[in-house]
Amino acid sequence: MEFQNFNRSLLISVAAALLSSFSLGCGIPRQEMKDLEQRLEHDVEMANHRVNDQIMELAFSAQQLTFVKAQLSVLKNEFDVYRTRTLDIYLPALSNHKNNSIVMKIPFSHYSFLKNDLKELQSLPEIIGYLHSPKNLPIESLAKLYTHELKTKEESAKALISFVHDFFPYVDTSEKNVLTVKYPLVTLVERGGTILDYSVFLVSLLKSVDIDTVFLKYSLPNGGIYLAVGIAGDFNGKFYEKNGKKFYFSEVFTDHPIGEINIKLKKIKPIIYSFE
Repeated sequence: MEFQNFNRSLLISVAAALLSSFSLGCGIPRQEMKDLEQRLEHDVEMANHRVNDQIMELAFSAQQLTFVKAQLSVLKNEFDVYRTRTLDIYLPALSNHKNNSIVMKIPFSHYSFLKNDLKELQSLPEIIGYLHSPKNLPIESLAKLYTHELKTKEESAKALISFVHDFFPYVDTSEKNVLTVKYPLVTLVERGGTILDYSVFLVSLLKSVDIDTVFLKYSLPNGGIYLAVGIAGDFNGKFYEKNGKKFYFSEVFTDHPIGEINIKLKKIKPIIYSFE
């Protein structure tokens, strides 16, 4: 600042000297010359203020830039942690496995994205589309893990139903007015949900090992909705035909074999959602 004031004073002195010499040579009256000097000093003063203001603005902008850079660095670190974080899911041991459980790692970012995307039950076709997408790979890996040594699709279907029955806590299958369903991966990570969530999860497992499956959506007399699963295969009992195939009734939480239907649903005609 002292350097700037020195430059300003020097500039005024030099300009005044030049004006004085010019006035003597041109015969300009002394009073007019004094007025010119005052205007010159005023203009230099104003220019100096403008320069100082610009310097202050630049300094403030530099501080803001430093702050923004620091914030971006923090956000980048948080994103790196978010991107690399995984969730450990402890699964029941295989029948021939020596360990007590199997650990499956799920990307937290994948789970978080799907968690906030609950789907209305009316959009089951959209969920069916998801089951064919790469996002469903963790569920596909899980299904193959529990069925790779089984010889028939019927054995695989029974094994996956048993897995869902054993892994998830029991829920009341008479829930009313449940209008949303979770993605299968969210149901797996949270290890909880409604009968609708578990039915979607079971279908996801079955489709992952190429077992033909349909959703069976029942509209109950009390206004509620019930979602079951139809499984193609060499079974007995209640079945529904779709696209020339027989799909046998199955529930998630039941000790009844595939094909044995709840008496309350027997007289209700379901809407069938297929994957073809």
